[in-house]
Amino acid sequence: MNERREKMTGMRKIIADNMRVSAQIPQALGALRIDMTALLSCSEKLKAEGRGVSMTSFLLAALGQVLRENPSLNSRFEGDEVIYYDEVNAGVAVANDAGLMIVVVKGIDRKDLFTIDTEFKGLMQRLRAKKLRMEDITGSTVTLSNLSKEKLQMFSSLITNQECLIVGMGGVGKEPVVIADDQIAVRSVANLMVNMNHIIIDGMPAARFLEMMQERLEHPAEFLVPSTL
Repeated sequence: MNERREKMTGMRKIIADNMRVSAQIPQALGALRIDMTALLSCSEKLKAEGRGVSMTSFLLAALGQVLRENPSLNSRFEGDEVIYYDEVNAGVAVANDAGLMIVVVKGIDRKDLFTIDTEFKGLMQRLRAKKLRMEDITGSTVTLSNLSKEKLQMFSSLITNQECLIVGMGGVGKEPVVIADDQIAVRSVANLMVNMNHIIIDGMPAARFLEMMQERLEHPAEFLVPSTL
C-alpha cells in the first residue's frame, strides 16, 4: 500500500491547532426540534417586499435576544475565572477556499433584524473580496454554525475560544408534525443544537436556552421582525 503525506500549513494548520484545544473542553450537546414553517413564510414575505433577510440573520437576532435575557450564558472560561460580557458578539462559522473562518457580528443584543442582516452581509462581502479586517474576525462571545441549507440534520460542534456556547442549526426539511387538536400536517422542521461548556454551566440553563430560541424562531413576526416596519 502506498501513502502520501502532506505537512499541514496555513489556515488548515491553524484550524487543526484550535480544534485540539477545543477538544479538551468538557462539553455536552443538547438539541430541540424547531418548526421553521412560519419563519420561512416570513422570510419569503420580506423578500417579496424587497427586504430579504438571510437565515443566519434570523438566528443571530434570536440569539441576541435570548442572551440579553440570560447574560450568564454570554461568557467564557479563562484560567480559574469565568468572564462575563456586557455585549453579545456572535462569531459565525463560514466556509471559504482557505477553510473554516469565523466572522463576528458585534452587539447583536442591541440591534434589530435588519441591522444585523446588513452587517452580516457586509462581512460576507469583505470575506469574498479578501478584505476582512482584524475587528471582523475577533472578539466573539458566542459562536453560530448555520447549516440549514444542507441535508445534514444533526451535528455536534466544538466550542471555540473557551466560550460558554456554540449554537448549530441543521438542515431544514419537510416532515409530518402533530399540531393543534392532534391534527397532522406537513411542516418545515430543523434541529437546533447547542454545545455547552460544562465548566461554566449545567444542563438546565442550556435546556432553557433552547426553549427560548424555539419560541422566537417559531414566532418570528412577534419576536424578530421590528414592529415599526
